[in-house]
Amino acid sequence: MRRKWRYIGGFSLAGLFLLMQFWPTGIAGYGKLMPMRMAILQNNNGLISFTTINFLTGRQEEQCLIQIDRGETMRLRLTPTPAGRMNIRNRDTLAVITSSATDEQLALLRGEWAVAQATLEAEQSGEKQQIIEGLRQRLQLARVQWQAKKRSHQRVAELYEKGLTTEELFDASAAELRGLQLQCQAAQSDLAAAETGVKPSLLRSFHNRVTALQAQINALERHKNQLSCTAPFDGRLSTFLGSDTLLTVSDHPCSVLLLPIRMMDGNAVQPGVSVTCRFNAGKQTHSATIHRINWELYYLQGRPMITAVAMLQQPAGDLPDGAICRYRIGGSSWFHRLRFCFSL
Repeated sequence: MRRKWRYIGGFSLAGLFLLMQFWPTGIAGYGKLMPMRMAILQNNNGLISFTTINFLTGRQEEQCLIQIDRGETMRLRLTPTPAGRMNIRNRDTLAVITSSATDEQLALLRGEWAVAQATLEAEQSGEKQQIIEGLRQRLQLARVQWQAKKRSHQRVAELYEKGLTTEELFDASAAELRGLQLQCQAAQSDLAAAETGVKPSLLRSFHNRVTALQAQINALERHKNQLSCTAPFDGRLSTFLGSDTLLTVSDHPCSVLLLPIRMMDGNAVQPGVSVTCRFNAGKQTHSATIHRINWELYYLQGRPMITAVAMLQQPAGDLPDGAICRYRIGGSSWFHRLRFCFSL
């Protein structure tokens, strides 16, 4: 009789062992719906950023930064859209930025151009005193412009040291500062030459000066027109109030699910695995397929987690960005989980 119960117990344990090893357990949790790509316009303490993120690949495709200097006034105007129009087209204007510093620099350049033009005309007419007066004004304007750019470049250098601006912007600012310094030195030399009566090719120098100033004015006007944000792709527009995020553009050729899963289930979730998800918004049920696994580890409620990125098989329809869903993945066996726990 005792041997009979031993057989029964042994077979029961063996059956339980096989059940734990081969019976699959679903991996369930909550995920977030995101578009395949999203363009985000943000204002963070005077740093306006326009960023394009690809959630499917996990890469930041593009970023544009505009820094508002201390004492500078910048106005950001969001382009109005017709009532009920949420979809925009590629290259549509989203926002226009106007800068007081750009307007001031344009005013200085136009004033300097007017002085240089008057000096050229005076030189051509032989009016010596007007030439000297024009050169003095030119030197004064060049010094003011150089000092203003010197302070601006110092702020750019501080941002570059902190990693808040790119090397290209730093180099461009340094080159502009060197150019203004050379202009100041040239203006001082021209004034000294005019006062001493020495004028080697002075007429040609004035003519070149007028041409160079006109080119700078044209370039700055083009730059002023480029201080606007345009849509990088067709998508859905969303605006926000009382937030650092001003607007977003969502690209929905396909939608992406960001699924936090436990580290112990990571090896059981592979690309191509099917996912079932149910959204509370609209009580909709969708199917998705795992696209990639982001193995960057983070902790959620004290548990080590990784992120699985899945792609919806059907259009998301009117589901909003960031909608929360309940997901379920046909996951690993109980034996796999126990083995993973004992291997830690």
